[in-house]
Amino acid sequence: DPADETWLITSKLDFTATANEALSFRSKTRFANGAELKVLVSTDFDGTQAGAATATWTELTPTLPSVDDAWTNSGALDLSTINSNSVYIAFKYIGSKSQGKTTTFQLDNIKIYENK
Repeated sequence: DPADETWLITSKLDFTATANEALSFRSKTRFANGAELKVLVSTDFDGTQAGAATATWTELTPTLPSVDDAWTNSGALDLSTINSNSVYIAFKYIGSKSQGKTTTFQLDNIKIYENK
């Protein structure tokens, strides 16, 4: 049974002229029943659909909702150790309709910024 997998990936970001970068967002779930949302960062993604599977992704650890229908702030996710002109941030949904893992996730206020 293949998983239902969906990626939302930013366009290429350049962190070489900035410092203390961070990511934050808000998220909300509905019908929570086991599907997952992962937040990942890569510096070797090639921008192609096939490249999502072959890139090296580092998982970030945001605060995600623990109850349905409540907006939850992710917190400031530290990206300051990345000094690259080829940075991609991905939100990866993993569910399985056949296994009943069909949680919905909503994202809002996604911000990538210098955390001064």
